[in-house]
Amino acid sequence: MQAYRNTSSFGQADALSRLIEVNKQNLEEEDRVIASVEAEVDAEHHGITRHLPITAANIGKATQSDPITAAVIQYVQQGNWPKIDKSSPIFPFYSRRESLSIVNGTLMFGHRIVIPAQLRQRVKTTLHKTHPGQQRMKQLARSYIYWPHIDSEIESLVRNCHDCQAAAKNPVKTTLQPWPTASIPLERIHIDYAGPIDGTYYLVFVDAFSKWPEILPTRTITASRTIELLTPIFARYGNPQTLVSDNGTQFVSSTFQQFCASRGIKHLRSPPFHPQSNGQAERFVDTFKRALVKLKREETTQEALQTFLMAYRSTPCASSPGQLSPAENFLKRKMRTIMDLMLPTHLPIDTSSKSDKMKQQFDRHHGAKWRCYSVGDPVFVKDYRSPNTWLPGIVIARSGSVKYTVRCNGLEWIRHVYQLRRRDHLPSSSHLLDCFDLPTTPPPPSDAFILPTSPSLDCFPPSPCQDVPSTTTLVPRTTTSLPSTTTCPPSTTTIALPPSTTTTALLPRTTTLPPSTTTVTGSSSSLMPAPQAAAPTLRRSSRTVRAPAQLEMDPSRSTYR
Repeated sequence: MQAYRNTSSFGQADALSRLIEVNKQNLEEEDRVIASVEAEVDAEHHGITRHLPITAANIGKATQSDPITAAVIQYVQQGNWPKIDKSSPIFPFYSRRESLSIVNGTLMFGHRIVIPAQLRQRVKTTLHKTHPGQQRMKQLARSYIYWPHIDSEIESLVRNCHDCQAAAKNPVKTTLQPWPTASIPLERIHIDYAGPIDGTYYLVFVDAFSKWPEILPTRTITASRTIELLTPIFARYGNPQTLVSDNGTQFVSSTFQQFCASRGIKHLRSPPFHPQSNGQAERFVDTFKRALVKLKREETTQEALQTFLMAYRSTPCASSPGQLSPAENFLKRKMRTIMDLMLPTHLPIDTSSKSDKMKQQFDRHHGAKWRCYSVGDPVFVKDYRSPNTWLPGIVIARSGSVKYTVRCNGLEWIRHVYQLRRRDHLPSSSHLLDCFDLPTTPPPPSDAFILPTSPSLDCFPPSPCQDVPSTTTLVPRTTTSLPSTTTCPPSTTTIALPPSTTTTALLPRTTTLPPSTTTVTGSSSSLMPAPQAAAPTLRRSSRTVRAPAQLEMDPSRSTYR
């Protein structure tokens, strides 16, 4: 029997056991390296063969291995098709069975070869290699190949191609969404900066209701300077309800935001790079610049500015309520100018909706379509940092009828709906029909503000009767009925009638008859009471009303020529 030996005496045996563990780890590491090398080789082989052209032999081999095309070939060879359900993937071939044939082991649809499912992606990649667009890809595919729903798959491929979308043309303009029609002065104002013109900037202020303008020159356009210019205007006319501006640094600063909040003003900003949303101010800026060019040879810049403002404020505006001047709608009175030395004329009030006419003309001219997006919709966003670039993004908020907030590359951008286009973020299946960009029904136009028309007659509703001196003598022949809605003209008129009748005082132009019916007969007068009616104050006509020539019946006369 061998004597006992301590563990420390078995150094060689311990070394051998440890050596086996080390070798085991090395073997596992070598297996991982070999597996990774084999994977790289397979990937490289797949990458090379993926770019090789597809031949008829490849298609024939894939056709035999594909269960759907193999079953279709069997039905075509037998000439006996069973009843196929519409939900079956073989049904598209069943409905076209009269045009199917077999050539060299491949399935043909007319002169086009049927591509099995496993080769369709490679074929689509080959068709889209030069990015020809949807129509050209469809025309090219219809010349050589076929499989069910090939058109919708091509459309989905083009819409999801980033390079195609980035180089695409701008989308069709969306339908015009005019601002709500303002009903009172200072309900909404539009502001913007014009210039620099000869080193001077001009803060432009336009009231949306009356079109009343204010132009304030300044050397700086900071937020604090903007507040200094607006404060006297608000002190003079009052704070507006809504203020619309662009996204200039002076308007987006916290100082200006606090200024608006402290006065209870709702501040709205137009989408970036879309000045049309602040069209009131932008259009007036253009008008102002043109006026300065025309007047600078006759007057100094400041004199030309004041001359332009006075002429603009006192000139009737076709887009303002009643086609009145900005001064009449804003100040409720006419401005006295040198033109008041001549006889003024009163223009009729136009009740047509200017906004609706402008919207219809814009939509018809541009072929605009109504578009809208929901929160979470995938879209392509116009990137103005580089020309003709569209980046993928997601709609995260909708802040108006045509204004959206989208997240793109981790940033939040505000864009007009015209600056967005639809994007399919998931690969589209062949049965999806929502790949098409179908138009939607546009929203109804906003209600326009309509003022009542002024009466064209010289007759006005009655007011309470007053005692009036008799300045005009009316001698009725038989019976004269004066309705309650008749007002006498300002001039005096005498109608000669037979002396047997009794004269009755006719009210002058400055007095309105009472709301009753008065009947004058022969030598007596009777007053018939009538229900009282509200009498709105209307303008008075300056025309002279003459009594009509009445036919006098005389039996002794043979003719009345």
